[in-house]
Amino acid sequence: MILLSVDPGPKLSAYSVLDTHSSLSKKISKFQKLQNEELLKVLKSSRNKKLILEQIKSYGNVIGDEVLTTVLWSGRFIQAHDGEHELIPRKTVCSVLCRNSRAKDKNIRQAIIDRFGGKESAIGKKKSPGPLYGVSGDMWSAIAVGLAYEEIQNEIAKEIL
Repeated sequence: MILLSVDPGPKLSAYSVLDTHSSLSKKISKFQKLQNEELLKVLKSSRNKKLILEQIKSYGNVIGDEVLTTVLWSGRFIQAHDGEHELIPRKTVCSVLCRNSRAKDKNIRQAIIDRFGGKESAIGKKKSPGPLYGVSGDMWSAIAVGLAYEEIQNEIAKEIL
């Protein structure tokens, strides 16, 4: 299955494309951060991929305009994709990848790097880049959303079998 995972934002959003049937070195075929209007175009042409979005939750906290705008964009992304989609909350991503629902961005980044064999093989260097070479900022969150979804699906499949 090909997953298009998104970390939505109020103006810019990050996305990644993951092939769940590939080896780790080829699993991530694309990652990028785009203006939301540009991401809408990507999503319209990606209906054969399953869309996985980080779900916005307040967890009882006060939310502001940026969060509400991000929620609006999440709905627009789902509508533009017009295909199969799932929402996965941040705490679930943290719990799946780090085994701790309070994990921070640096913990998630390290968990992703560890899954790809450590810093040298995951990121590499300019002369010998790894599959995560060039990933920065919110792109880590987009990749995390896809990887967490894949791990959840793998656990469900194990329980069924």
